[in-house]
Amino acid sequence: MISGSETGSTIDEVSLAAVDIIPLFRDSAPDLKISEEDLLISCPSSSPEVKVIEGRSGVVIQHVPTGFVVQSLGERSIFANKIKALNWLKAKLIAARDVGVPGINGFKKENVFDVWRDKVRRYVLYPRKHVKDVRSGVEMPDLYSVLDGNIEPLIGAHIQMRLSNDMPP
Repeated sequence: MISGSETGSTIDEVSLAAVDIIPLFRDSAPDLKISEEDLLISCPSSSPEVKVIEGRSGVVIQHVPTGFVVQSLGERSIFANKIKALNWLKAKLIAARDVGVPGINGFKKENVFDVWRDKVRRYVLYPRKHVKDVRSGVEMPDLYSVLDGNIEPLIGAHIQMRLSNDMPP
């Protein structure tokens, strides 16, 4: 999201966001064995620079072979946050396996898509409010409509582009 200064200065503010869509396992944790050597587990809330909600201790887990990073900050204990983060990591690994990655040993960091390397849309707040899909070139002049969830034209344009180019998802 890009927001120019209303005072006319040349400084723009840029914000980035990413959304992961992973399976939710309500009844039981995913049955997937992950070696402890493949995990980097940290508790950023234990460092003095991080302000933490009273009584909460966050956990960040990185799966070294893939570079997947998950975090959990919502529970009251480090143990509960670690369990929740591990379940999210397992869900991401299962989702990757479901699209054709053969197993945990088949994961290679360089083969994992990094959402931060590929810009999808540009949201401009000032001076002219609009949204532009970088891949398809579609531009929508009603920024707030898109932010409220009206993204069907953007999805449709991306699907049309993929069909015409025989491009993978």
